[in-house]
Amino acid sequence: MRRKIFEIVEQSKDEDRWSLAYDIFMLIAITVSIIPLMFVEDNTAFVLIEQVTVTFFIIDYLLRWLTADMRLGKKGWAIIDFLSILPAFNILGKGFPDSCSPSAIL
Repeated sequence: MRRKIFEIVEQSKDEDRWSLAYDIFMLIAITVSIIPLMFVEDNTAFVLIEQVTVTFFIIDYLLRWLTADMRLGKKGWAIIDFLSILPAFNILGKGFPDSCSPSAIL
């Protein structure tokens, strides 16, 4: 099962339909996740988009971590990827403090 997950989340050599579908799905999730960043104000739809896409990214990270030894030959953490999902756990908060927002500077 780990081998199949690895073939899906990593680039498959044999034009696997599941791998292609996964890649397209993740590209759509990445694109959609940018939409809330284009607006200053939050609304319910943006919060929902953020929660859903972050959940997809966390699942993707965990799947890649689960199969990392198949690509690298050893278990390891992708530190940059891990740091990028930490705000989803509210460990780092929602970004910069309000005093650093563009409206506070102007």
